[in-house]
Amino acid sequence: MSLSTGSPFTVQVPVILNTGGTFNATSGNISFIGATVTEGTLIDGTGTISLSDATLDSVALTGNGVIDAIEAVLDGDAAIQNSTTVVAGNGDQLTLRGAITNTGDISVDATSSTGPAAVLGVDGNVTLSGAGAVIMSNNPNNIIEGTTGTDILTNNSTIEGSGNIGNSLMGLTNHGIISANQGYPLIVQAAPAETFSNTGTVSVSTGSTLEIIGPFANFNAATGSLTGGIFDVAGTLQFNNANIVTNGANITLSGAIVNQNGVRALADLANNASSGSLTVAENLTLPSPMANAGKMVISKSYTLTLSGATPAYNQTGGTTTVEGTLSVPAGSVDISGGTLAGTGTISGNVSGGGTLVAGNSTKTAGLLTLSNDYTQLAAGVMDVQIGGTEAGTEYSRLNVTGPVVLNGTLNITVIAGFSPQLGQTLTILHSPLGVTGTFSTVNGTSINSTEHFRITYTSESVALTVVSGA
Repeated sequence: MSLSTGSPFTVQVPVILNTGGTFNATSGNISFIGATVTEGTLIDGTGTISLSDATLDSVALTGNGVIDAIEAVLDGDAAIQNSTTVVAGNGDQLTLRGAITNTGDISVDATSSTGPAAVLGVDGNVTLSGAGAVIMSNNPNNIIEGTTGTDILTNNSTIEGSGNIGNSLMGLTNHGIISANQGYPLIVQAAPAETFSNTGTVSVSTGSTLEIIGPFANFNAATGSLTGGIFDVAGTLQFNNANIVTNGANITLSGAIVNQNGVRALADLANNASSGSLTVAENLTLPSPMANAGKMVISKSYTLTLSGATPAYNQTGGTTTVEGTLSVPAGSVDISGGTLAGTGTISGNVSGGGTLVAGNSTKTAGLLTLSNDYTQLAAGVMDVQIGGTEAGTEYSRLNVTGPVVLNGTLNITVIAGFSPQLGQTLTILHSPLGVTGTFSTVNGTSINSTEHFRITYTSESVALTVVSGA
């Protein structure tokens, strides 16, 4: 069956078997009342298709108009594909079943915060996939909820906006994106017997709030461990009993993570685990000691201050990249493993047997400043990159304001196809308060078949001079 209409048309029968057929609202509208459409195509054209007590079973939804879901079921037990705009407003109920592939928009569009909600229902185990989005308007009266309390929504797509996802009536597994990006909060509220689990991305925009008030599988309140998934927090992320002692998740923080009482969740952070990634993009003060075995990034123009005593920061593995400032006013930074790199400033004594890089660990040059002492132990390594003659931009330099004691290994790497000239001298380390000791091992002195670096120590510096000979 094919039907194309440019004027209002109403379908009001119990069942329509529409294998391979097409309903096309070219400029008018088609109303389905109490009807079931199976294995067909609905094209909303530039008009409107309205669904009232209607079920769409394995149907493709396409077009440039609007599908008005007053009361409808999208039954994807075989497959539902949507590439158009489906809207459920105040008092409307749009229910999902089975597998939904959405490359368009499913809009949960409450315009009033009083009266009936705009509801997107989840019936059974529902999987939402595709490059489109479920868009919840800036209104607290938007609800995504289950029908039995044991329903599970698996999101491989994007859900964004404000309102309530779960409403204590379903479980939620996120492999895609859940984004709070409106003025009203976005609440994630799993049923008491279910959980919210994030292995995808939870994003909170500046000025927005995302509240997790039901069971949250990523957080173990007994151990204070947050694991799994990405949390990009520019606004406020709130979840019950939030007190993160060990981070094993991927956090980018320019906003705040708090508990239900507004208390900062990182106030007792002691470990960034090997699976953890923490990017600090705000001025942040934490207690210490703190240990890192994963990935830590202090972004440019921002300061991470560790207020406790020695060692305030212990790099045990992984990488720490300081593009801003790492400040330890009452303690020290110990590099007992892994790599400490960057082009920013470390304010405090630095020592250890790990790797220090003036630049970053992907082998680019930079200027790293240590505003106090530097002691390199026998197991320690200093990596420098030589890609030109401009200190801090083309080749690595370590500037230290306090005394320096050297031991361990120096690794020299020529990058960017640089061919130095005989006689060029590059100062890779400088301290006005003195340099004592030498590197016990120097790797990478050979430049080519006719040149090599000769290392020179003075009372205030370490330099490399290009001399002849392989």
